[in-house]
Amino acid sequence: MKKIISILVSVNYGDILKKVIENNLSIVDDCIIITTPTDNQTIDIAKKYNLTYFTSISCYDNDAPFNKSKMINIGLKYIYDTYPNDIYLIMDADIILNKNIRKYITKVKHNYIYGTNRYIVEDINSELSDLNQFELEYTLGNYHCCIGYTQLFVDKKFYNEVYDTAAECDMDFAKSFKYNKIMDNCDSIHLGIIGKNWKGRI
Repeated sequence: MKKIISILVSVNYGDILKKVIENNLSIVDDCIIITTPTDNQTIDIAKKYNLTYFTSISCYDNDAPFNKSKMINIGLKYIYDTYPNDIYLIMDADIILNKNIRKYITKVKHNYIYGTNRYIVEDINSELSDLNQFELEYTLGNYHCCIGYTQLFVDKKFYNEVYDTAAECDMDFAKSFKYNKIMDNCDSIHLGIIGKNWKGRI
């Protein structure tokens, strides 16, 4: 059976990343982390869970506030080369996945990118046993594409690196696929305030 191989960019997200990794490692088959050389907290978490990680400062090339695309592409190149026949998942460092995503291993089609709706949990220390207390954001209704916090696909494509922030690059990537589809019963959890850290998390 195919595997789900995930990548995420974590720069100064170490406080959230530990919770994310603990919840998601039972859902994905491997998780690759891209961070900066000075983000010791993220590096320590990657080492603790024996995860492959890469460090780069390319997100700041040409004085960019935070070029997420360049960091994502480092991870994409690695997983395409290392796992050429599997399923790929780009996710954010503040996303807790839904275990039902694994049901899509046999459903992923070429020319499709799959996303999820998400519960917005602004206080990262909130109790998550009752998600009905939180707002559920409908991705296709708000963004008209499967944005980058959860992007599942099989076609080997790369992010466009022209973007200086994390605000639009994932939408551009999603729209490069012919079809965008929300996975049923796979709502994810977003920890933190939406859009606050598009220029990087200080």
